[in-house]
Amino acid sequence: MSPDPLQERALDDLTAHLAAARFSQDSLAYFGFPENRLNTVNENSGVVNRLLSDAVQIVPGLLPDLAEDVAVSLERLGAPDKIDAYVYSHSGIQACCISLGAANGAAIMLSSGLVERLEGPERRFVIGHEIGHWAFQHYLHPDPAGAQNQGEHINALALSRAAEISAD
Repeated sequence: MSPDPLQERALDDLTAHLAAARFSQDSLAYFGFPENRLNTVNENSGVVNRLLSDAVQIVPGLLPDLAEDVAVSLERLGAPDKIDAYVYSHSGIQACCISLGAANGAAIMLSSGLVERLEGPERRFVIGHEIGHWAFQHYLHPDPAGAQNQGEHINALALSRAAEISAD
């Protein structure tokens, strides 16, 4: 299944718009990592099935306030509609964005603790922050835990901090 050209254009527009806001050190090359890292997300990995079995998808009929927060965030950032959002059970205030591969977009994950404690504007900020991670392809960044040596570990941590600044 090939990606929808309108979705690809929307992502290109979002990426171009956010490029000016990207933190200068949010670059694989800046910290000595190869730029040609492959997206290791398997588009047929069953991630969506797992999300649907372990989390609740945010849709207007079920979670109208959260669905509005997601819709407002996507619209403000000009993000493609290929981003779904889910709530999973966890008491902490946590969020993440998971790439589902080029054809499938992304999934934003919000913990139930975040949903319970944050108000609309705060939730929209978190959702926008997670969309930023996806738009900047931070899922391609190396995991500091997988570093081969101390220098690589320090650089991966610094790159992670730079990614957080860009996503904000």
